[in-house]
Amino acid sequence: MKDTGEKPEFCCFGVIDECHFRCRMCYKWREDLRIKGRKRAELKDWKRAVLSLKEIVEEGFLIHFGGGEPLLMEELWELVRFSSQQGFSTNVATNGYLIDEEMAKKIGDSGLTLINLSLDSLQEVKHDYMRGRKGAYRKVMEAIEYLHQYAPEVKKGL
Repeated sequence: MKDTGEKPEFCCFGVIDECHFRCRMCYKWREDLRIKGRKRAELKDWKRAVLSLKEIVEEGFLIHFGGGEPLLMEELWELVRFSSQQGFSTNVATNGYLIDEEMAKKIGDSGLTLINLSLDSLQEVKHDYMRGRKGAYRKVMEAIEYLHQYAPEVKKGL
């Protein structure tokens, strides 16, 4: 293969497949689509992946942590902090439902570069319908407020 000199700008680590929503456009929540007995990678495995990636990309390279719902991964903020300390930019995409005051503080302390919150409509009923969970709209709006307050240096996207 011919070397074009172009380098990748980001990669996505699918850190978790589980999700607590029932989104109309995603089926991560469906039990029948999960691989039975599949073991989730441990934090040490993800850290090893970060270090191996560091060997082949330049500083500032973006690691996107996705899922399912990545905030369900207990060690997520430790992994984000570790990746940031290794010189990577970091991004998390979330439905925002789990972001309360405490979670927003963890996010602010983690070194996260960017957080993307899912917002499908400014109409509460439509957003909740798309996400398959009543109250999803209100929770994402609260998450935005908490992030502004406790993680002001983290870039936010919708």
